[in-house]
Amino acid sequence: MLARIGGLDTHYTLEGEGPTVALLHGWGMSGQSLEPLAAVLRPEFQVLTPDLPGFGWSDPPPAAWGSAEYAAHVLGLLDRLGIQRPAVLGHSNGGRVAIRLALQAPGRVGRLVLVASAGVRRRRG
Repeated sequence: MLARIGGLDTHYTLEGEGPTVALLHGWGMSGQSLEPLAAVLRPEFQVLTPDLPGFGWSDPPPAAWGSAEYAAHVLGLLDRLGIQRPAVLGHSNGGRVAIRLALQAPGRVGRLVLVASAGVRRRRG
């Protein structure tokens, strides 16, 4: 499926029944890379698997994005789909985005699961 978020066509799948789990893929990957996990979760959960901007079938961002921009984009997708407090699982760079999402909108993340996750770098002064 496609949703237009912030001027970008964003490809995603949303399948299954039950509480929502959002799966965020790593750098250079797409939502398809998490399909084996999504298949295991779908019998008990509604699984949202987006292609983050610039990956898979989603439009690239207009400039280089950091984790804050990707997190805002995911939040926009959650808003568009009416999803309030999903469990968010992030792998690698998707973990970095998931951490940032939890920091930017803590009331919107029901649970946070990090798998071989990248971190969020401190600002240097």
